[in-house]
Amino acid sequence: IRLLELQPGSKDDPLACKLFQTNMDIIEKKDYFRWTEAPEYRAISYTWGDPKKTSILTIGNECLAIGANLSDALRAFRKPERAINLWADAVCI
Repeated sequence: IRLLELQPGSKDDPLACKLFQTNMDIIEKKDYFRWTEAPEYRAISYTWGDPKKTSILTIGNECLAIGANLSDALRAFRKPERAINLWADAVCI
């Protein structure tokens, strides 16, 4: 799957992230299944909303217009001191 690493910042800083790909394979054990080691992340779904209200998300050296509601969610999740991993359908699919 593709995940985004949301870069640290304050609520009003521009949104910036890096995209990376990771594997999430299932390993069958004797009595159970488990996921392979994958980075910790949170999944959010924010593709809905008024498509005319947008904000900018910087991904590496590129800019992507995202919905205002996804922008608000990313700002709410963002930490001031460290990056966090997210799966956001509007960006990662």
